Amino acid sequence: MNTTTERLTEQKIQDYLVEVLDWASNEDGMVKIIDTFEELGMMTNNKGLVITMQDGTRFQLIIAKSR
Repeated sequence: MNTTTERLTEQKIQDYLVEVLDWASNEDGMVKIIDTFEELGMMTNNKGLVITMQDGTRFQLIIAKSR
């Protein structure tokens, strides 16, 4: 992807982060589940991820373009 000619969107960043987290999980096994807000039916217009770790801890990552 050429970032100088292609606009990055929240969706593209979300997809990228899912790929990175999935790769990292395969390397170290820390991440158990990666869900998008949309997959979970969360009532928001934001893009984002819910990351469940192997120990059951959950983190929400909100993706919002700042400019």
